[in-house]
Amino acid sequence: MSRSLIIGLIITIAIISGLVAFFYINFVKVKNRPAIDGVPSDAAVILEIKNTQDTWASFYGTDMWKDLQKNEAVQKLNTIVTTADSLITTNSDIQSMLSDHKMTVSFHSNGAQKLSMLFIAEAGSYKDIEALAGWIAKSVNGKFTKRGFDKETIYDVYDAQQHILLSVAYFDRLIILSADGTLVEESVRKLKYNNSTDGKGFAQAKTIAEVGSDLMVYVNYQQLPSLLAIFNKVEYKNIYNYLQVFADWSVFDVKLEKEFIGISGVTFTDDSLFQFLDLFKTQTPIVNDVSNYLPSATAYSLQLNFSNYSQFNSDLNEYLQNTGRLDGYIKYVDSLEDRYNISLSEKLTPLVGNTAVLAMNETTGADYQQQLFALLSFKDTKMVDEIFTSYVREIEKRGEGDSTTIYHNGKLIRRLHLGNVFKMLYGNTFEHLVNPFYVLRDNIFIMANDVNTLTFVMDALANGNTLASTESYKQHRKHASSSSNISLFISPGKCMQLPSIYTNDEFISVLNRFQFDFKKFEYAEVQYANSSNNTFFTNINIRFNPSFKEETKVLWATKLDTTFDQQPFIVMNSETKQPCILVQDVLNTVYFVSNTGSVLWKAKLSGKINSKVYEVDLNKNGELHYLFSTNKQTCLLNNKGLNAYGYPVRFPGTARAGISLFDFYGDSTFQYFVPLESSKIMGYELNGKPIQGWNPKSVESKITTQLAGFTIGSGAYLAGSAAKDKLLVYGLKATQPKFTSLVSASMNYPVNIFSSDTSIATIWLTDSAGNFNHYTINSELIVTPIRSIVSNSLDNYHAVIPSAGGYSLLSASQTGFTLYNQDGKSILAKLYTDSTSTLPIFNYTKDRVAMIGYTEKMLGKVNWIDLSGMQYPTLPVEGVTPFAIGDVLLNNANYLVCGDKGNYLRMYRLK
Repeated sequence: MSRSLIIGLIITIAIISGLVAFFYINFVKVKNRPAIDGVPSDAAVILEIKNTQDTWASFYGTDMWKDLQKNEAVQKLNTIVTTADSLITTNSDIQSMLSDHKMTVSFHSNGAQKLSMLFIAEAGSYKDIEALAGWIAKSVNGKFTKRGFDKETIYDVYDAQQHILLSVAYFDRLIILSADGTLVEESVRKLKYNNSTDGKGFAQAKTIAEVGSDLMVYVNYQQLPSLLAIFNKVEYKNIYNYLQVFADWSVFDVKLEKEFIGISGVTFTDDSLFQFLDLFKTQTPIVNDVSNYLPSATAYSLQLNFSNYSQFNSDLNEYLQNTGRLDGYIKYVDSLEDRYNISLSEKLTPLVGNTAVLAMNETTGADYQQQLFALLSFKDTKMVDEIFTSYVREIEKRGEGDSTTIYHNGKLIRRLHLGNVFKMLYGNTFEHLVNPFYVLRDNIFIMANDVNTLTFVMDALANGNTLASTESYKQHRKHASSSSNISLFISPGKCMQLPSIYTNDEFISVLNRFQFDFKKFEYAEVQYANSSNNTFFTNINIRFNPSFKEETKVLWATKLDTTFDQQPFIVMNSETKQPCILVQDVLNTVYFVSNTGSVLWKAKLSGKINSKVYEVDLNKNGELHYLFSTNKQTCLLNNKGLNAYGYPVRFPGTARAGISLFDFYGDSTFQYFVPLESSKIMGYELNGKPIQGWNPKSVESKITTQLAGFTIGSGAYLAGSAAKDKLLVYGLKATQPKFTSLVSASMNYPVNIFSSDTSIATIWLTDSAGNFNHYTINSELIVTPIRSIVSNSLDNYHAVIPSAGGYSLLSASQTGFTLYNQDGKSILAKLYTDSTSTLPIFNYTKDRVAMIGYTEKMLGKVNWIDLSGMQYPTLPVEGVTPFAIGDVLLNNANYLVCGDKGNYLRMYRLK
């Protein structure tokens, strides 16, 4: 558990248990100053809790909280809070006293640098804050000190490691507590001098909230962007700034029920500014459900409803003028009209209808804009269709349109090469709809940046795969408002790849780890509806589905320059603390791809990778490097794609096989070895320098396979199969002998060493007839045959698989494979229906179930079966390359990485 989470938990204990302690001893019923008065003006979100114990009990009883307790981190939090809660329930006097005191929890961003929380509790007549600070310090085996601030006393509490844990102060019957001492100081200063800098908005928000509620939530749109930006990459810190011109404040009343959390309230704008919501002050909310036009795969949608578009357009121009965009928009439209001799403003604007929707399908990569589409209504769709057609023709006259004609399901698809012109009609929220393809369906124009997205939407509507037909969405809509001006819909499970574009590595790590729980928040929707008093009724509808189950699906797809024919490697990126995928295409370009589909770097090699990709800590500082070889050299790349000092290491000849890396003595003294065509074995230290006293090691026969290694007693040995049916074994030290054993060793298959101890090593070899041969080597270096198992002599691939109770033996060719047990009995035979199928690979599920995988390239199917021949649920999936399986998002799930026919690298999350 992270230190920041621990701090948060301790704060929770301190507040609840501390309140219990001092109320129990010192309670006198007096009129308190409202806790919210002490909240500094830079708070982005404020929770005001009327009755801490009752609110917690209500939340504890929801189905959502009960289900989330299956999460390890939530379990720990739940244990701490319920323990504290039990102290309260044992005393009825304490219960009644706590019901009369409010508490606020505010969230601050500190300039988008870090998240800070401030707790303010109404304390009655209690004044011995030093006793409370002492109790908190004692509970964490720490200490406290006191310091002066503006003639007031602040207590700083330290943990057992002498790290400052939190600061506590008392002023005007309020206890003020935070891990950020500057917030405590700011709160004291505000209370002491009544120097409210909240502004009219906060005052209005507090007035609205005075009607009373068990739990109120205040949202400050001027500070919210900084709070959200804490989790963003540096280059994307400003992407939420548009919220500052959206509205001023929202105030929500939260109702906690067993199966539903109701959040409703009002939102208002700043009278001195023209904010986005002001565009709808002249608009009446309308009923317009477009869910029958949204695919069930919709990840996000923003719907704007107009009762009077002409007035909206007039207000939009004023809004654009106030935000400094109008002149640019007008010049852009004028340039289009002059260039193509068309009319946009005069012809199109009067025909705009009452709804515009910008939506996005489930993202499968970083280029989310390709998944955008729009639904636009017009008063006379026939006339607008004719106008759009005339635009297309005028553009084509200049040779700037699409010359090809596209039909899909009998519908003509055209393209409007007018850039992002629709922002002039609907505002900057539509500026990412660029040169859209479009089609008319049922008096609604469907537009998309990418023709594949458009045809996907068309197919979904034709097949009835819409949100409106989804049972879970129907349940969600039961708690939605029937009418609105603005509706923002999100399906969190379908947006999981979107944060990877903007957010930092720490946030992505948490998101990946707990993504299964995040996805249980199936839908979230925020609706704004204009009221008669210049405020907007605001309804937040969240559907939590505890029975959510993950299905096999593509999470992302990333375009490569060409296809690949080798298995991808899943490696750890020590900088991001996340797995990445390293894959080499057929033109020898290596790609390093994040687990969210972004190509972090790519590098051109002189040849194909012929070894494993080993992850090594070269400098013993936690920074991983990636060691691998081609037939000419060894590379050691860092997570930026740069070779370490001394690399690449070029061989004095051509390698017969890839490198083999060993740590024979378990002391991280890594060495690697490679057999050459010249009947030599080269050995290197991890720094790239030749092993002293070893290089080059001449051998009597050419080693034909990758080298294996084993230890017996204090000796370390290399082993490899060679020509003329020989097993060659070499000791690493001069005092250790080399020896040659005449066994049935093949020229084509590696030595398999699966177990060794201080006295014996177990070896499997495959001979030139395709038979599996089992040997042992004892401490006296005597090779003893154990058994020989006959397999298909025509097979060109053999592997030995450790399995329960021994070994399984895999013999394969391009036509299929056979699996034998170690007694030679065939336990599984598989004939391919596709002659282009890949050789099988062996791996495990996350639950350590042994599996065999293969790809039918012509059929485009990836298969993954267990040792009984049972296909993994929901497979096969689409793919044409070898593939890799692993827990790529570190959340205890199976992910499959492969290539498709379009040269895309795909990652599936398996059911």
